[in-house]
Amino acid sequence: MPARRRVTISDVECNTGRIVVDTGAAEHIHPDADSLINTSPSDVTFVGMDGGEVEATVVGDLPLRLVDHAGSEFDYLLRRVHAAPAFAFTLFAWGPLESIGGALHLENGKRYMTLPGDAPGDVHTVVPETDGELYVLRGRIEGPGERRHAASLAALRHPHTGEHLRRFDRLEITETMFRRFPVSSASLQRLSRTAADAPPALERARGVNVPDATWSTANAPKAAHTGTITPSAPRVGAETLLDAAGPFRVKSKSGFKYFYVFVDGYSDYTVALGAKDVSAATLASLVHAYRTRLSHAASAVSHDVPDASGLAGDVGAATVRLQHFHGDKGGAFESDTFFDLTVTFEAGSSTAPRESHDLNPRAERKIRAIVELVRYMLLQSGAPPYLWEYAVEQATLVLNSTCGVRNPNRSPVEIVTGKQPQILRVLPFGCAAVITKTERMRSNKLAPRGSLGIHLGLDPTVLGGYAVYLLEEKSVVVTCDVRVDEFAYPLAPQPPEDIYRRFLTRSTRERAGSATLATRGAPPPRGVKFVIYLFSGPYDRPDGVAAHLAHYGIPCACFDHAEDPRHDIFLDEFLETEILGPIAAGNVVALIASPKCAYYSISRWYSRDSGGDLPPPLFSLQHPDGIPESELPPAHVGEQRRANAERARVLEILELCIAHNVSFIVEHPAPRCVEISGLRGQFDENGRGSGSLFITSGFRRLYERGTKLTAFAQCEFGASVQKYTAFAYHGDVGRVVRQLNGLSCGHDDHVGKAAGRDSAGAWRSRAFAAWPPKLNAFAAYSIAARNHVAPAHFTEAAHLILPHGWVEPAHAAPRGRDKPTAGSWETTAVRLPPSGHEHIQPPAARLPQPAPQPQIQGKGQRAVRESTASTQPGAYDRYLVEECVAVAGNAAVATDVLTFGEMGTLCHDTSANRRGTFVGAGRRLPAFNAIAAAGIAHDRLPPGLYDRNHSLAAAFDQGLWPLEGMILRRETGGQPRLLAAGVVPSTRDPKGHKQAMAQDAQRGDSGWLTAEYKELGNHSGKPDDPEHLSEFLSGRLTRQQCIDCEATWYYVSIPEARALAREYGLPELHINRAQEVYTTKRTGKRKARICMDGSGQTFGVDYNQTFQSVLRMDTLRVLLSLAARRGLRMRRRDLVAAFLQGCLEHGEIAFMYQPAGHVHAFDKRGKPKICVLLKPLYGMKQAGRRFQRDFYYWLTRPRAEGGAGLIQSQADLSVFYYRTEHDEFLLGVYVDDLIMLYPPEAADDDGTPVEDSIYGRFIADMDKNWKSEDEGELSDILNIQVTRRHDGSVHVSQEQYARRFVEQFHEKLIGRLRGPPPVRHANMPPHTPQIAERVLAACDDTTERDPADVHLSQCFCGVASYLVTNTRCDGALAFGLLCRCMAKPTDDIFEEMFCFLEYFRHHPHIGLTYEPGRDGEREGDDLVAMSDASWETRKSTSGWIVLMWQATVHWRSVQQPSIALSSCQSEIMAASEATKDVLSYRRLKAELESYVKDGEIITPPEAPPTKQYCDNQAAIASAYNPENHGKLKHVERRHFFIREAIEDAKICVPFVRSDDNLADFFTKPLKPQRFFELRDKIMNVKEPPSPSNGQRVSFAET
Repeated sequence: MPARRRVTISDVECNTGRIVVDTGAAEHIHPDADSLINTSPSDVTFVGMDGGEVEATVVGDLPLRLVDHAGSEFDYLLRRVHAAPAFAFTLFAWGPLESIGGALHLENGKRYMTLPGDAPGDVHTVVPETDGELYVLRGRIEGPGERRHAASLAALRHPHTGEHLRRFDRLEITETMFRRFPVSSASLQRLSRTAADAPPALERARGVNVPDATWSTANAPKAAHTGTITPSAPRVGAETLLDAAGPFRVKSKSGFKYFYVFVDGYSDYTVALGAKDVSAATLASLVHAYRTRLSHAASAVSHDVPDASGLAGDVGAATVRLQHFHGDKGGAFESDTFFDLTVTFEAGSSTAPRESHDLNPRAERKIRAIVELVRYMLLQSGAPPYLWEYAVEQATLVLNSTCGVRNPNRSPVEIVTGKQPQILRVLPFGCAAVITKTERMRSNKLAPRGSLGIHLGLDPTVLGGYAVYLLEEKSVVVTCDVRVDEFAYPLAPQPPEDIYRRFLTRSTRERAGSATLATRGAPPPRGVKFVIYLFSGPYDRPDGVAAHLAHYGIPCACFDHAEDPRHDIFLDEFLETEILGPIAAGNVVALIASPKCAYYSISRWYSRDSGGDLPPPLFSLQHPDGIPESELPPAHVGEQRRANAERARVLEILELCIAHNVSFIVEHPAPRCVEISGLRGQFDENGRGSGSLFITSGFRRLYERGTKLTAFAQCEFGASVQKYTAFAYHGDVGRVVRQLNGLSCGHDDHVGKAAGRDSAGAWRSRAFAAWPPKLNAFAAYSIAARNHVAPAHFTEAAHLILPHGWVEPAHAAPRGRDKPTAGSWETTAVRLPPSGHEHIQPPAARLPQPAPQPQIQGKGQRAVRESTASTQPGAYDRYLVEECVAVAGNAAVATDVLTFGEMGTLCHDTSANRRGTFVGAGRRLPAFNAIAAAGIAHDRLPPGLYDRNHSLAAAFDQGLWPLEGMILRRETGGQPRLLAAGVVPSTRDPKGHKQAMAQDAQRGDSGWLTAEYKELGNHSGKPDDPEHLSEFLSGRLTRQQCIDCEATWYYVSIPEARALAREYGLPELHINRAQEVYTTKRTGKRKARICMDGSGQTFGVDYNQTFQSVLRMDTLRVLLSLAARRGLRMRRRDLVAAFLQGCLEHGEIAFMYQPAGHVHAFDKRGKPKICVLLKPLYGMKQAGRRFQRDFYYWLTRPRAEGGAGLIQSQADLSVFYYRTEHDEFLLGVYVDDLIMLYPPEAADDDGTPVEDSIYGRFIADMDKNWKSEDEGELSDILNIQVTRRHDGSVHVSQEQYARRFVEQFHEKLIGRLRGPPPVRHANMPPHTPQIAERVLAACDDTTERDPADVHLSQCFCGVASYLVTNTRCDGALAFGLLCRCMAKPTDDIFEEMFCFLEYFRHHPHIGLTYEPGRDGEREGDDLVAMSDASWETRKSTSGWIVLMWQATVHWRSVQQPSIALSSCQSEIMAASEATKDVLSYRRLKAELESYVKDGEIITPPEAPPTKQYCDNQAAIASAYNPENHGKLKHVERRHFFIREAIEDAKICVPFVRSDDNLADFFTKPLKPQRFFELRDKIMNVKEPPSPSNGQRVSFAET
């Protein structure tokens, strides 16, 4: 490191505000390094006269604004200024200035100085002032943020506008033009001569060091190129230098991985063209494109144009002749294809040796220059990397418009075209651009007309067209109707230099008092004074403020930049002409303003407290004018600056209103941190520290000038939410507005709800932003009644305009309030408060209720603990029991005895003197010994029921379950102990014969043994004959006797079994194990089933086919939807021992050991016999197929032949139906469960079928041929709950399964998370916004996973799949993404699983709801589908949904099998997959609508094509047009199945907007508000559920 220089200075005392001249100093000094530009490290150490040392940090240039001898200000750039933070002054050293021509003069006793300027002959004269012994210059120091001229930063301008640049100084114009043309200052200065519209100040650009930090970061310096410069060509096209750049890791938006550079050797004119590969065919096509581009540019000139050297070139030919090509030695350049091309052009070619880039230097340098510009543009703008092709086009335009070393006086564009370039059309890449939407692009007339994007440059293929990347649509459009803000970069990683500082430092009083301002105002409409409404929202709202003002004859001018980009208060011309001018001229009656509230939203404060994904707060009570930028995320600094700038503009307008006595009303959410009108802004204590527009310093100044503030609840005006709002008002409108003082919420369902929340506590600020009609009427009346001394109450006098169909939202009954004021609004909720402020108390907390007895199988230990413990910690300590009555067995005891079930509701009576006394239901219950009361001696208790050493927790750990009572004893300082109890091992069903018998012994009954003998009786063929059962089990029945009585098996000895095996051609005898399965039915009935362990069966030997058709879940949803639509009843029937009612095929045989516990058949040697099966038995691999073959055959056989006579569906083989013109019957079969649908008149109220109905005949046939049981109305099937509601709708859910799912994995996931579990509330979706990125990172992570983590992940996905595929489509996307990485779980993936689980914990009861049919529904809407795809760089996600009769019956969210190269391809793949399902449902719908007449099946006429909506126009065009797939020719043919369906008139593919596409729900993570909006539409959720656990966190405003 070089040694630092030491400079001695004299002691000078002054402050930073003055610029002190020191004639003896050798270096300039300034204390603030941030004020310097073009900085570099400093090596100077300053030494004072006292010996103290101060080190300088950096050296740079200091912008000054000095005053000359005539009193005029001028800009001066002081060079080589050292920044020394320890200094307390700015030192202007004379020594360095004298060395460059500065002079110090003394004439007639007066001192003055001449300062040299940057341009030759540019001299400034200044007169220093004396301050004691110091010489001080008049002027000030300009910081980097203050160099921006005030009038130069209007937000949006036309791209051709350049007037604002003419007021820039030399430094400003250089930095501004550098953003457009990132080239050297010398090249920028040449533009003043070579460009047609260059700003005058650009002539002084030379010498300014313009490359900024972004340029230095994007392009690190490299060594100078050593290649020689080739001689110039004689004319345009004579020499073409070309080279390829790439491949780039990120494909461009058009799929390019390379770009070719073509450089004209004569003019240096460059054309860069994107390429997907570097093949010879691609190069040949690009050469043709280059010749076309060059010829088009050269066609503007029809004469010879001399160059700087006097050489003449013919550039007037219609097509430029390419005479010679020079490139690197490469495959494409040396190919036969390229050689044939040169022959066609009659051109030659030459190559440089491979890797010898110095011999093709100009093309290489052009590539380097283009890549440097592209890096800079992408880094500065923050644009996505895949937009590099547009940056390359912009870079070539910059290089073609500027002069280089070869032609310093003319740009390549001028040499080729003969015209100087229009440089003001070249705008910064990535700057903000707003396009005006066409009518076709807008969904309705009230939708915003503008769309925000970033500027990508001029499109060379469209005359006057600009390429704009739309941020919301994520697409590129080319349009001529665009406005740009070259100082704003929406996607920049850090906001640019403060572009709104001018609004904060500008003096508004100077402009407000200007006489010129009043003359610029637009004249009032029809000569009548009018009202200005800023931030008005939709202009044509029929019940808005303007409509109500029109009733009073007062015109209203509405302005909102969202409706019209020209109505932006940041546009000076609009502001002065339409707002400030009319106010100053006295043409404005009053002003209403509703500034944007998202900057101050309380949801930001909730995000800070909860750690959510919502935007951070920008303002707080501690920092009302803005939280320091150093504490904000960089991405939100610009947002805060714009909020401050917008507030400054609003205050400027309001101060002008006060100056000209114009009344105003400013509406904004009420502050949460201060009290207004005697009531808090809202009853939510969480927002105490949040900021508000009304506590900023600017509004505090307005309060000093007479502005008042009042707060009220919008729900009192008919809003559906509480929404506490504040009005800041000034002037005569206060006579009416002050009537709002103390108008607080009076609805029970709004207690504790913050403003902007709905009844579920969800943030819906944007949805509730519009004022209700009654508030609009109030605002209009307050302006109309401004001249009345004592205006009437607004409920009596205001005129109310209500839109058609407007309904007052229903609220809970108001709390104690005065009666509503009489008048025309008597039915409204507007009520005056009582004289004393009423404090709103939250409702009393409900005591926790005892948990119900759990019904979860296999969870005995945990179930017992949760059922007996309260939700509070240490719940057992509440039961301080010495002795408690317990009921054992079936012993009769007194009714006042305390049982175990009552313990959850009792508390110990600490005031009682006697032991063991409890208080319950207002009476005392004595405690006494339970064993004695039951009459059971201790020694007669079953083993395990009496143990004095068991603590209560240990008893639960062993699975002990109280029958009807238990005895507890609490020892001092210990836990309760179990003295005696009647118990069973648990609610878990036994897993074998031994466990079943043990439970029977513990219960003291023979429940399981009885169930076993009942099952064996069924297998014997005569279940009601005990003697026959004994004969059967002892093996005394022959084979024929067993066949005659329809027994399931018969007994043979092992030698006989071997002989049978050889007879049937089996290679060896294989005996299968018998296994008992025990289950407890929903009714409490115990059931035992004997099965055969089929794991030992061999394919091809013991069985061949095993497939059994079952009712698909989507078909079940169709049947339930049909039942709701047609009003059909739903009933369930169960086939008893269904598999036993089937038959084995000829030649099939199976052997099985005797069931455990029932080995009673022995041969002559005393060895147990084995069972030879005569029927399919549960557990056999082919059992289900054998039963189904017989049963389905019977269902379809005509009734005359002994069958049921039903028709089998071909869309789903498990659906059967029979329908006539007056009756119908539908049957769904799932193994042995029958789901029956029939009209209400086909059966009595108790379910008894009517004999002459189709349903009645079917039940009679079933009872005659099959053993079955009626299970009543359909309430559940396969863990799916089905509920028929009172309005006829059918609700399908899996609430119990969802709760078990949460219980199973909640503790496991919490233990696996790397930190505390994230806070998730009821209004959050089942995923985070980063789930897709996290899944991709997990799939790419090659770290070896813990097998336990993999097992947990796979189990989680396996259990969740049954939820997502049946009734919970709201978790389909998150589940599909998690399944992709279930074998590679990471910490982030487990966090996503926890979020998924928390969502189901909050919403276990959500399900699908199918509505009954409505009159007037269109036939064409019976079956519709929607498809979508999220195009990704890897395999995309397909999603589609099928709706039948406006109800969701099918959905999918899957990863596509192959990588899509474009969004069109991914959409085609998704649409084709959806078409398969649509055709299946189309066929099923046609079958369900057919009927039988006179023995013939009458099918309905062919339905019109089913609408399958898609939101991609290119995909729609490709689906219809076979020739329109040039970019899709590589796509497999199967993905165009949709085209065949369209040609067959089976489907049509209309376009749907992305906002209306329901399939968007299944392809990408959505924000909370959008997620719940689509979920409610898809699942038909009428009301959002209330948040769990009292949490009230809602959506952030977006």
